[in-house]
Amino acid sequence: MPEKFSQSDQKMLAVEAPDESAEDIRAEIQQAYANEVLNRPVISTERSSLKPFVGRWTLATTSTRSKVKQVGTLLGISDRCELVLEDVSVEYGYKASGASACPTSLFMLDSWVAYNSRLVLRDHMGDEIVKLTSRGSNVWVGVNKDGNTVILNKS
Repeated sequence: MPEKFSQSDQKMLAVEAPDESAEDIRAEIQQAYANEVLNRPVISTERSSLKPFVGRWTLATTSTRSKVKQVGTLLGISDRCELVLEDVSVEYGYKASGASACPTSLFMLDSWVAYNSRLVLRDHMGDEIVKLTSRGSNVWVGVNKDGNTVILNKS
């Protein structure tokens, strides 16, 4: 249309800000999408692949001094180092914890992850404590950063 461009160069064109109803509609669409994503069932084999790792594990040998063991036994504290690996996702893998009878590095255990047929235990900073490989049914062996052999048996 010729009259569309017949305005003088002195006038400015302004774009109207979208009204609040457009913002409300956008928020409703975003909420509906979020609800749909949350309600959608997750189809994954991830949890079943964690089954061999999840559970309680016992450190086969500890370097704990005998006097510490005796005091712990008198106080009713187990002298057995037990680790618990869970299938709950956390920042650095899956949730894990170590008993107070464990060596310091394993007591500080916070997470674990399995990949390339290895089990990696990590502390609360995400740093690797030990990398373990399977030695048969329910036995994992590795060497920690201090050079000590770590042997875990599933209990």
